[in-house]
Amino acid sequence: MSDDQIRKERSHLDSRDRVMSEPANGVIPTPHSGTISLSLKPGEDPPRIGLAPGNATVLTFYDQTGAPWPITSVTSGNSDAFATTKAGQNGKTNMAVIAPKASYGYGNLVVTLEGLPVPVIFSVVNGSGVVDYRKDIRIRGRGPNAQEDITEGSSLQPANDKVINEFLDDLPPKGAVAVKTSNPDVEAWRYKHLLYVRSHMIMAAPDYVQDHKSPEGSRAYAIDEYTLRGSPVLQFLVDGRSVYVDLDLGDIE
Repeated sequence: MSDDQIRKERSHLDSRDRVMSEPANGVIPTPHSGTISLSLKPGEDPPRIGLAPGNATVLTFYDQTGAPWPITSVTSGNSDAFATTKAGQNGKTNMAVIAPKASYGYGNLVVTLEGLPVPVIFSVVNGSGVVDYRKDIRIRGRGPNAQEDITEGSSLQPANDKVINEFLDDLPPKGAVAVKTSNPDVEAWRYKHLLYVRSHMIMAAPDYVQDHKSPEGSRAYAIDEYTLRGSPVLQFLVDGRSVYVDLDLGDIE
């Protein structure tokens, strides 16, 4: 073979290997990560988890205080389509891994948690074009490793879990307006008559409607903006001392 023939053959082999490594439909799945909050009340729709060949999906479980909630079992509803396993120290891990075994398929996933009397159930879809790299599952309840709450929210109606999780994931929903703060470690937004605050610090005042905590330690708070009328100041606790943060809210009507 001539040099040109060798180059042509190598280019053909390279192109073949590249095509063989791509998904059968030629579409690279879109990766997602985020937080899901569950109450486990009857009638609650099971969350959907997206899988894609060649990708493993990790689910991590936490209680409402942000403490890891240990997994006791993980069961695949369609073992021909996807496999499941726990990752980490047996009896203590809060991580479950899902790996697809086929290009397409669907089923459900059943996870039981230590001390929780009902299972956590997910719908699983493989090959939809969306793959969940990681999902943090927040169960509205106190698990066996629950942390003591330093402050408590107000008795006002809780905010929408999906919305507060979007702020916690630093993905404010469309229509949220950023609010200037006097501390770079505190972010704030106004959204539908609520003020959403994101910080690693623990808020002491004012009373908040709801709070969520991420595994990395970030916290998101939902505050009725009318409670800040005349005094747009937030108080946080850091190592037992108070830190005050001013907000530029303008006029609250």
